Amino acid sequence: MAEKKLGDELALERTKLAQERTQLAYIRTGMNLALAGIFFIGYFEPNTIYADIGYLTILVSIIFTGYGFYHHRKLRTFLNQTINGNEFKKKE
Repeated sequence: MAEKKLGDELALERTKLAQERTQLAYIRTGMNLALAGIFFIGYFEPNTIYADIGYLTILVSIIFTGYGFYHHRKLRTFLNQTINGNEFKKKE
């Protein structure tokens, strides 16, 4: 069984950190969209196009944040399989 090289381990750590940064960007964007939606709903009169845009923006923020969590989970599973799988085992 071959040992992991230091460069390989560092590359995986960089990938993990980049993935976490990406997830945080999804969350931040979702929160900003939700705040914009709340502003539109609270600032404009009810039953106007702007209030409807606010509701739509909140819906988009929920979808966007959910996709961020889905993407994070999918990539973390892939990284765990790569680390624990046959990626670093010596081919004989």
